[in-house]
Amino acid sequence: MLGLSILLVSCDSEFLGKPESDDVTVEDIFSERATAESFLWESYRTSMPLGFPIDWGLHNGMYASMVMAASDEGDVYDTWPSSNDHNTGVWGPTGNREDEFGSHYKGIRNTNIFLENIDMVADIPQTEKDQMKAEAMVLRALQHHELMKRYGAIPIVDHVLTSSGEIMLPRNTYQECVDFIIQSCDEAAAVLPDSYPASFTGRITKGVALALKGRVLLYAASPLHNTSTPYLPENTELTGYGNYDENRWMTAANANKAVLDWAQSAGVSLVNSSDDPAVNYQTAVEAQGSSEMLLYNQSNGWWGAWDPMFQQFVMPRGIYGGWYGHGVTLQHAQMYHTTDGADQEWPEEGPRSEFLEKMQNMEPRFQYSVFYSGSKWNDEIGVRNFHRNSNGSWSDGAPVNGVGYMKKFLGRANWNGGQFNWIVFRLAEFYLNYAEALNEA
Repeated sequence: MLGLSILLVSCDSEFLGKPESDDVTVEDIFSERATAESFLWESYRTSMPLGFPIDWGLHNGMYASMVMAASDEGDVYDTWPSSNDHNTGVWGPTGNREDEFGSHYKGIRNTNIFLENIDMVADIPQTEKDQMKAEAMVLRALQHHELMKRYGAIPIVDHVLTSSGEIMLPRNTYQECVDFIIQSCDEAAAVLPDSYPASFTGRITKGVALALKGRVLLYAASPLHNTSTPYLPENTELTGYGNYDENRWMTAANANKAVLDWAQSAGVSLVNSSDDPAVNYQTAVEAQGSSEMLLYNQSNGWWGAWDPMFQQFVMPRGIYGGWYGHGVTLQHAQMYHTTDGADQEWPEEGPRSEFLEKMQNMEPRFQYSVFYSGSKWNDEIGVRNFHRNSNGSWSDGAPVNGVGYMKKFLGRANWNGGQFNWIVFRLAEFYLNYAEALNEA
């Protein structure tokens, strides 16, 4: 017994004591610039919207297809991508395959951790800390906006939630959510710079804070939320203001005009480097660091033809590993104009020569965005033709539903892949936002 007791005592510190740990604490992360900056970059990664399908799992976007395939804009070739859940109605409060609800709050939690701890870092000047806080505030506000866009009023989370605190937060009102985002944007815009050195391209600027404010106020002024007859008569404070106020349109107009004024002073402008409007449009959408890009998700780096799976999901069938692609529906094509600004006439049937003539007479945005039969993808792929057979079947490589395939975002790709960045804010949006708000006001 004595020997056993001695053995137990001697083993206590060796086997039963707490082992050495490699766990990283908040204090460790915010002990120096390098690790604190890394946590800010992680906050960016978990807070930036992404509309591209990149893998089999969910993210802030469709599973294996794009949102356009869940609307009148497009249709995906296969039946299993999540966009078809919306087309067939197989979705609901507990199953929305367009969105991964918890990922938003992961981003919000990261920004709150950063905001509550960055002041501990000794080797970052206070002015720079304030700027970094402003970046985190905009990221947090952006994620609240992404949630509101889908779910209406949500619980505002402006601090780190802990297991010992209150975590069953009630939903705030719609107006409280809007006010929270606008206040965050105003506070951040007062601190953020107009630009960064080239090595930090992509960080949040003053223009981004103003852009988020402009978009949120435009949405808030829209008939969905700014109405005395809401679509859900119960709990009207969760879906909108509960009344109509014309002044909300003017508030939105002023906010979007502020983005345009900032852009002029900051040297941010629409792309206008070519005499060909289609080339300018392609540059604005595809070129990394174009003159009108305010914010884009560039976290996925260089995407190859086979990994991650963006090109398989989005590329037309038979082009650079594409499995099916997204067909551009006739309903969407009808939203474009001809080169002279008129509405195109779309007969039910006709000869192929008439089809090609009508397609070639469409405006530059259409020429860039739609890969139709008889058009050229690029110099490497060349011209592709596809058609519907008399028995109703389609030729190989056809989009099945639509006047052609979606080409937008994809024109610069090749077998080696490319840098495909998801646009969050582009200057052109705010000219349109400003015009819409003024028109309604």
